[in-house]
Amino acid sequence: MLEALRQMTKSWIMKVILGLLALTFVVFFGASDFGSGGFSGRQANTVVEVEKVSYSLNQVSKEFNKQIQYLTRASGGQINLQSPIATTILKETVSNIVTRSLFDAAAMELGVSASDVSIQETVHNLKLFQNEDGIFDAVKFSSYLQQRGLSEEEFIFGAKEDLKRAQYLGTLQDSLTISKPVLDAIFNHRFEKRIAEITAINIKDVKGNFNPSENQLRAFYNEFKNDFRSPEYRKIKIAILTIEELSKTISVNEEEISKNYQDRIDDFIIKEKREIIQSIFLTESDAKNARTLINKGKTFYEASKQITGLPPVSIGKVNKDNISEKKLAETAFSLDLDTVSSPIETPLGWNLILVKSIEPEKTQTLAHVREPLRRAISMMKARDEIYNIQNFVEDDLAAGLSIEEVSKENGMTLLELEHFDSRGLKRDEQLIKINPIGQIVEAAFTTNKDELSDIREIADGGFFVIKTISIDPSKIEPFNLITHKVSDSWLKREKQRAAFKKAKEISNIVSNGKTLKEVSIKHGLKYEAKNVFYRTGSETPVPGPFIAAIFKAKVGDTVYVETYDGARVGKLTGIEKAGKTSEDKQKREDLNIALLDSMNRDLTNQLAAALKKRYTIDVNHELIESSLIPQ
Repeated sequence: MLEALRQMTKSWIMKVILGLLALTFVVFFGASDFGSGGFSGRQANTVVEVEKVSYSLNQVSKEFNKQIQYLTRASGGQINLQSPIATTILKETVSNIVTRSLFDAAAMELGVSASDVSIQETVHNLKLFQNEDGIFDAVKFSSYLQQRGLSEEEFIFGAKEDLKRAQYLGTLQDSLTISKPVLDAIFNHRFEKRIAEITAINIKDVKGNFNPSENQLRAFYNEFKNDFRSPEYRKIKIAILTIEELSKTISVNEEEISKNYQDRIDDFIIKEKREIIQSIFLTESDAKNARTLINKGKTFYEASKQITGLPPVSIGKVNKDNISEKKLAETAFSLDLDTVSSPIETPLGWNLILVKSIEPEKTQTLAHVREPLRRAISMMKARDEIYNIQNFVEDDLAAGLSIEEVSKENGMTLLELEHFDSRGLKRDEQLIKINPIGQIVEAAFTTNKDELSDIREIADGGFFVIKTISIDPSKIEPFNLITHKVSDSWLKREKQRAAFKKAKEISNIVSNGKTLKEVSIKHGLKYEAKNVFYRTGSETPVPGPFIAAIFKAKVGDTVYVETYDGARVGKLTGIEKAGKTSEDKQKREDLNIALLDSMNRDLTNQLAAALKKRYTIDVNHELIESSLIPQ
């Protein structure tokens, strides 16, 4: 099996499988608890069942919550569980569970299996866990497990299931090929190079007599009136209360701080840390041989290098809980300083570890943490208190109190914001200085004049209410008030026209025998002798329309194109077919893999659709959504 796997890693199929596994580790390992996978047979609280393998509401909830957490970290913002986004994530979570289970059922029916050795080899081949030299990095692996709260056993269990699934899909992908004529045609088209010399005519460099009369400006204004329409502006009053501001008004006495410190004393213990050096061997014999070399006087580095060809790696300074493999943790924290352990077996091989340094456990004093504790207690009290205040505000609004009265009665901050548009920009094009700006602007533009909005909660747990004081509707601004804007727009258009006219003239001159270089120099324009273009772009920033024109041209042709900043003139000087250099060969291989991967995805989607008809699927969508999405 191991040798077969090694051979497979040289093929595109295994590269796709490894890519699939890497993606699976990110998506599913970050969202699943492998110790609590589907159970054979129906459970009392089953909400998903695929071919007699069932998943409870709790299991679906765990996957959903971890997916929410993962996406929250990735996006940097909170996901409202009542939003359509959360509903979509939940549906995708359930769909992923069903699809995985379908492939698992099909793999099981075919008797597909995965050994510990094959898992070890596969994990070592994942770029996710390799250093810059392509070598398995135990630090990256350990950090990955720690970030996702997985033990090594849970990881290996999940990896086995994923590898069986990937091998099953791999059997179907064997038949996929791209014929040489098709690959040649796509490769030659995509990687053909065009060589051209270019002259840029930028509107800021266009010279001339641009002094419009008032009649010209008025005619321009009348032709493009809608370009001079001002946005709608709104002026509001806002009463806002944040957790942070409320916490500043809450007192915390010494007794509370002291009691909180004692109640949370474990939180202030800085656990013992040790710097661990680790080396992983494929067999127990290799690990013992390395240990023997160390006993005979070799250093840990020398022994590891001699046996594995690789140096040991540092896990870094960690505490016991950071090491997911229990046997490694126990050994690492029982060794003396500068002592090498005996061989330790884990699912990824045989390990030797060395303790390089030890930082003893210590407890932070009350004096050291008093101020952070005081702030934490006041914030905690504020979070509790703000719900009461919000209820009082609701009652006051229902009673018809003004926003000024509501603010004063409940200790809120009252602000008046000058007119701003739907982007939060004031008339001077500066953003209003308040957060959360997006929510406040949205509230302002959905509340009628002289009305109060409903209570809007903000991310930190605070809330606000707004009153729209006035609305200045969108309108075409009078010519006399925006003469300078009209003049600027007219000037930009005229310079754009002049740049394009100049480009056309230069193109005609070059077509009649002059070189682009001498014409460019004569007119004081920027000239570039050689630019290389692919259909997808160029080595230097050039607008897309110019690239399109170059690829329509024949060698010797001159083209000119209007661009957002003026115009470009170019002369095609050469065409280079996709070559046979080592770089081109790599591009061809990458293209082949990409095309096969695309075909594979289509095939996998079709397979999943077919398996849905073959195996029984029962999903209680109503119970899942009603239980996990707040109504």
